[in-house]
Amino acid sequence: MIVGRRRLLHAALATTTIGFCMPAAPAARSTCSTAPPKPVARGVQTYTAWRDIARDPKRSITSLASLGIDEIELHALVNDSHWNEGEDAGYPFGGRMAEAVAAIRTWGVKVPSALLEEQRPHEPQLLLAKSLGAQYVVVIDWPELETDQLDKALVRATARRWNDLGGLCHRFGLQLCYHNHWSDFRDINGARAFDILAKEVNPDLVMFELDLGWLHIANVDIPQLLYDLRGRVPLIHVKDCSADSSSATPHFVALGDGVIDYGALIPLARQFGVKHVFQETDNPSDPFDTIKRGIAWMNKRPWI
Repeated sequence: MIVGRRRLLHAALATTTIGFCMPAAPAARSTCSTAPPKPVARGVQTYTAWRDIARDPKRSITSLASLGIDEIELHALVNDSHWNEGEDAGYPFGGRMAEAVAAIRTWGVKVPSALLEEQRPHEPQLLLAKSLGAQYVVVIDWPELETDQLDKALVRATARRWNDLGGLCHRFGLQLCYHNHWSDFRDINGARAFDILAKEVNPDLVMFELDLGWLHIANVDIPQLLYDLRGRVPLIHVKDCSADSSSATPHFVALGDGVIDYGALIPLARQFGVKHVFQETDNPSDPFDTIKRGIAWMNKRPWI
């Protein structure tokens, strides 16, 4: 059954005036309480400031902590990356990951989630994630998605591989999630690649971190997808963008400065099981000002 975007957004907005409502099913009556939900933790994906962190880890983590954030999602669990070339030279920590980790521990910054590089040895990354107190690790690479020969069989093979990786994560006490981009929604013989993947993975072993900015750019019905995956999306990225953004030329801006209605979407996502909300902006000119603006936007909205 399809749940209309208007109805779902209306349910989210209702939380700002009449309380916290939990829709049980599309046609069912919502159950509500008058007590508002606890405000969501102010989370940041450190990829927003990765270049500053690579240049001066201690100073950058200190700056993040001073902005009033509650938690971070760490952009890597390796000291150097296969991405480390061209404009990404120095990614992720400029070879200074130990300094970044030490600063995180010094400031007591919570790290509920971190990105896992699938192409690098898994166990050292999982051990580091666990030592930082993480509950989730997230894969973002799906090399098969970029091939011209992508078909349902390749998607199913990816799902089997991630089911195996998810099982390994469980043995370390961690939950594996997958983070989408816009290209996940390319068509494969009348079906979206993402939908095939979501059907094929074991929901206990592989959950999702939805990037709502990339969903917007891919023209995905965000409320509907949040409903369809209810209980399977513990994490989201709230990435805002300007009206002229496209997959070819995305223009990301500070949270609240763009066109995505996060004032409604964040409460809705929380109703459907989202536990952590991380603001992220790709390659901002001033990362710390961008993060500060996003936190200020959230603080003005007590229902978030």
